[in-house]
Amino acid sequence: MEKYRALVLFGAPGSGKGTQGKFLSKVTNHLHISSGEILRDLPRDSELGKLFHGYMDKGELGPDDMMIEVFKEYIENLVSKGKYDPENQLLMLDGIPRTVPQVKLLEALVEVEKVVFFDVGSKEALMERISKRAAIEGRADDTSMSILEERMNVFEGKTLKVMGAYPKEKLITINAAQGPLFVLKDVLNHLTPLLAR
Repeated sequence: MEKYRALVLFGAPGSGKGTQGKFLSKVTNHLHISSGEILRDLPRDSELGKLFHGYMDKGELGPDDMMIEVFKEYIENLVSKGKYDPENQLLMLDGIPRTVPQVKLLEALVEVEKVVFFDVGSKEALMERISKRAAIEGRADDTSMSILEERMNVFEGKTLKVMGAYPKEKLITINAAQGPLFVLKDVLNHLTPLLAR
């Protein structure tokens, strides 16, 4: 099969990658895919739902192979329903891949064109942002300080290594400590030729 073309939106929890993914999907024809939203939407009483919600409730990552399988089925479902056109749309991947093994497993499905790293700079700034998001959105994984600390530890211990799994020429670093519109401007400055295709 032909691989899906994709951008990876990469950053720590609270770095703004989800916000930027939503912005970009509104101003372009491309599709924002959030692994967190996919997993949170799994019914808690289903086998997969029990498994992944159990991990998320502790701030941990689920098994790599199962995550990629869930992602694959989700994308195939979008294609079959006419909600995603692989010929004309890029996937903007937010929250996947999160580990180096996931990078390797995704290679059979996805051709990553660029990896955009949203760099906030400090853990304290990230924690403050997430606290504000928790107050607005009421996400369970944002409200518990112990879960949040675990998610940050997972990012620093496992997810940060994902950047090293891609060639340097594919990496773009964005100063995500700026306001969202300035971040969007910087992203568009780097990616307009790719997104305008």
